[in-house]
Amino acid sequence: MKRTIARDIVIALILLIGGSASLMTFFNAQTMLQNEKRQMERRADEYLSNLRISMELPVWTIDRDNIRNIADFHMRNEEMALLRVLEYPDLGVLYESSRNHGAELIFRSGDIIHDGNVIARVELGLSPEGHDSNVRRLLSSTFITLMVVLLVATTVTGALLRKILKRPLDELIAGIQRISRGDYGYRFPEPPQEEIRAIVKEVDVMAREVRKREQSLRDLNAQLESEVRERERTEKEALRLRNLLKNVADSMPSLLVVVDNQGRVTQWNPQAEHEFGRAEAQALGLPLADAAPGLASQVENVRMAIATRQPRETLKVPVRRDGHTRYKDITVYPLLEGEEVEGAVLRVDDVTERVRIEEMMVQTEKMMSVGGLAAGMAHEINNPLGGILQAVQNMERRLAPGMPANDKAAESLGTTVQTVRDYLAERNILRMVEGIRDSGMRAARIVQNMLNFSRKSESQMAPQNLNSLLDDTLELASSDYDLKKQYDFRKIRIVREYQPDLPATPCTRTEIEQVLLNLLKNSAQAMALSPVPGREPTIALRTGVREGHALIEVRDNGPGMDEATRKRVFEPFFTTKDPGIGTGLGLSVSYFIITNNHGGEFRVESAPGAGTTFTILLPLS
Repeated sequence: MKRTIARDIVIALILLIGGSASLMTFFNAQTMLQNEKRQMERRADEYLSNLRISMELPVWTIDRDNIRNIADFHMRNEEMALLRVLEYPDLGVLYESSRNHGAELIFRSGDIIHDGNVIARVELGLSPEGHDSNVRRLLSSTFITLMVVLLVATTVTGALLRKILKRPLDELIAGIQRISRGDYGYRFPEPPQEEIRAIVKEVDVMAREVRKREQSLRDLNAQLESEVRERERTEKEALRLRNLLKNVADSMPSLLVVVDNQGRVTQWNPQAEHEFGRAEAQALGLPLADAAPGLASQVENVRMAIATRQPRETLKVPVRRDGHTRYKDITVYPLLEGEEVEGAVLRVDDVTERVRIEEMMVQTEKMMSVGGLAAGMAHEINNPLGGILQAVQNMERRLAPGMPANDKAAESLGTTVQTVRDYLAERNILRMVEGIRDSGMRAARIVQNMLNFSRKSESQMAPQNLNSLLDDTLELASSDYDLKKQYDFRKIRIVREYQPDLPATPCTRTEIEQVLLNLLKNSAQAMALSPVPGREPTIALRTGVREGHALIEVRDNGPGMDEATRKRVFEPFFTTKDPGIGTGLGLSVSYFIITNNHGGEFRVESAPGAGTTFTILLPLS
């Protein structure tokens, strides 16, 4: 059933009248019950007074029949529920009678007195049940009458309300519905009630305002629709740009990490995942030092870049990984959004190859510079060196016994060649001459190396088995006089890691043997001069194929080199050995042989205490 004003008013009247009737009935019932109770109490007092008077003589004469007759007469009264007569002084029962009752009795008792003496006691109880039922019947009839009056009043009131309120309200509702459907020109009929006329007037004002606001809303909706379309287009474009930027960042070979102003990771490209072994979902939200321990040293650069709004750059950072040293360029850019700094971008580029190329270029420049000098120096040194060697040869020949010219000159001076040799031997002069000859020969070899350094060898290149070439070089090294005398090459453990199916490599066998012998000598000398306690001297030789080149790797477990020494090992005349032990030309000539004569690559990796690895790459075609 729909809720209406008339219905609410009728229900309110029903509740009001019904409540009032119920309260009136309740209060009337209480009043009637109180009055009836007081009347019964008066009757109980009257019954007690009559019994005391009527029982005085029968009790005094102990006329039990008379006592019973008087008591039975009173018990015939419906109100009487209990009557008892007790004889004094032992309170013997002269009469007692009672009937069942469910209500609380109105109890009375009193003494029977004869000539001033108490001779008996009378006790009685009246039951209010009969009177209560009469009161309830009276109340029920009263309540029914009130309900009938209430029903009549409700019916009449409902009819009046429908006539007075429903019709005007229905007309008002119908007009409001027409206005709600957009009929803002509708005019309400004039209602007779002043209150409804006021409502109609306000509804008219409201309709005009609604029409104005609806038009404003239409205009605003059109504007909003246009803005929403523009925003959707902008968001699609922004999403496209974000995806494009993410794809660019993901496809870049550089490692990219983006952090916010608190140094927490907000972006992590696949190169970062590969470098640090942590997925993007695991890295996001972590502090930079936790997500990328290798970039912990850049935390201060991130802070400075954000504070100064200027990029911070760290070049050629050495990173040791898998036994190899690689170089990284790390650049920190402030991430600007308008005038605000939203964080920083870390870009890490692997520049190992570039560093090696730069080193090769520097080395090549040095080679080219020194190469021009070497030829001139070699020719200039050769002239006095040839004179020295020729003079030494003449001295040895003129001191040799058995030559007629020598013997004749000695006899003319009254001595013999052998006596002169004995004197020279006693004074170590012959040893000095021998030293002059050895030094001259050594200088001649140095000059020859310089000449080899200054011009390309004219030897013919031919396909060679590098595994066999390495074995031959090892045999040559084991029989080398210097190695046997000073470093005992045979006590060094040799590990061969050859690729069995290595293809034949075009090269000049003698030149490659020279390079390998230099490397073996350097390793043996380094392990002998600076032994590592508890480490057996070992040289590992490995062959293979890498990127279209034949690979030769010579690796020792000696003391290694620091970064400054490693960068200079191919420089001409650079040596870490004591004077007289090394000339500093072995590795520089070897570098020239590999890079210039064979068009290959020559690299070195080393770290203090981690040994040294020389890598040679020779073209296979």
